Amino acid sequence: MGNNAINANTATGNNRRIILTKPIYPGIKPTISEYTKEGVRIRGIARLLEISTTTLIRRIISISKNITAPHVTANIEYEVDEIKTFVGRKKIISG
Repeated sequence: MGNNAINANTATGNNRRIILTKPIYPGIKPTISEYTKEGVRIRGIARLLEISTTTLIRRIISISKNITAPHVTANIEYEVDEIKTFVGRKKIISG
């Protein structure tokens, strides 16, 4: 087995030895994306992948930084599967 411990400096400059309990698999990012697209919630994904919710959120943030906006051209029809809209007021106005 390989070395599963690393040395890290904290914000205060203290040295800490961190023991890694689970290996980091490079193929886990596509799985996170797939689960997110299917509507699985954060805790569900973390439970399925057997990682903490904090680790999962950090990975989702790192994945989201690589997402670029889709190219949309004006005056062209686009077909969408589902769209959610809201028309009206969310606040009840008393008379």
